[in-house]
Amino acid sequence: MGSTKSPFHSSRTPRTRAALLGAAALLLATGFSACHDRNSREESASQVQGQERGTSQAAHIVLTGSYKVDAEASGNCAVFPNKSLQVGFVVLDRPWIVLQVENFHGAGDYDAEGRVRANYSGETIRQSRGPVKAKIEVAAPVGGERRNEISGSFTGTYQGDAGGGTISGTFKNCLYELHPAKG
Repeated sequence: MGSTKSPFHSSRTPRTRAALLGAAALLLATGFSACHDRNSREESASQVQGQERGTSQAAHIVLTGSYKVDAEASGNCAVFPNKSLQVGFVVLDRPWIVLQVENFHGAGDYDAEGRVRANYSGETIRQSRGPVKAKIEVAAPVGGERRNEISGSFTGTYQGDAGGGTISGTFKNCLYELHPAKG
């Protein structure tokens, strides 16, 4: 007679669950945070607005302290109507990193926030945050391309439930369509 063991108890389930939770956390980190307040989105008078989300051509992340990471990463960026730029960094089997730039208005130096999100059991996400200095560059579209190239770097510290240490990173040529605000 066949096994009565549940298929949900296989050795692959924790990894599968972790992967699904990781994907959900990345979506939350880069996409859904702008959906929290319809009024603030409608009243936003930002100088730039993102019309599309983009993937970074290249990204690199360095963590010290609770985590030791010095690796190429996949990166994506999103500019939201609430005037924030978010850049998410993913390195396989490492914590997720988010650069959060409030009041984004284009190229320049920013006081921003770095976030380290670690998955401990496939069911729990712990987060640490900290101040970072960010330098953002925006290149105008060239040729037939409609999207700007957003690149940048940041460095700072993180502390919280996911541990503490230093954080730095770079991202290059994240394509995103930026429009000056009307009015």
